Amino acid sequence: KQVAMSVAKSPLVKTAFFGEDPNWGRVICAVGYAGVPMTPEKTVVKFGGIPVYANGTGAPFDADALRKVMAQHDIVIDIEMGLGGAEATVWTCDFSYEYVKINGEYHT
Repeated sequence: KQVAMSVAKSPLVKTAFFGEDPNWGRVICAVGYAGVPMTPEKTVVKFGGIPVYANGTGAPFDADALRKVMAQHDIVIDIEMGLGGAEATVWTCDFSYEYVKINGEYHT
């Protein structure tokens, strides 16, 4: 859950997903600073079921298939740490221009 929350709260992940950018580096960065032991060679990241990171590096993927995934309203990020059987599901949202504008103009 700690890893999932780190990714879900990452402003860089949220902005990448708003821009439909399959930037696995931002996800791996959030995994890395989650405070949980990580072995890059065991970690697998999938966007919509498509592996984008495995064996310590970016994984080859079908760009057209991934583009369709990134254009969807709901995108599932699977992160397999390869270190045990624990699971967690976390929901989040992206950062859109409108979200930033509304919250940037809000004053107390």
